[in-house]
Amino acid sequence: MKILSLLLSVLPNRLEPLAAELSVLPGVRVHQTLPGFKLVVTIEDVPGQDLMPTLSAVQTAAGVLCSTLTYEYCDEALSAEERT
Repeated sequence: MKILSLLLSVLPNRLEPLAAELSVLPGVRVHQTLPGFKLVVTIEDVPGQDLMPTLSAVQTAAGVLCSTLTYEYCDEALSAEERT
C-alpha cells in the first residue's frame, strides 16, 4: 500500500470545480479546503494501477498553481537494493 498526501494551491475560481474533478480520479480523495485557496488531497494506490500517473494528473490539473508533498507512506517490503 502506498499513500501520498498533497497540499495544492489553486486558482480561486478553480477551487470548487477542481475539488470535484480530482475526487473522481481513482484513489484520490479531497479531504479539506483551506483558507488561501488550498486543497488537502490524498492519493492511495489502486490495485492494477500505478500511483505515479495519478500523482502527475493531480499536479498538472487545470488551476493547480503549486503542489507540495506533505506525507508519503509505503508498507511494501524493501527491495534488495534498499536493504544494502
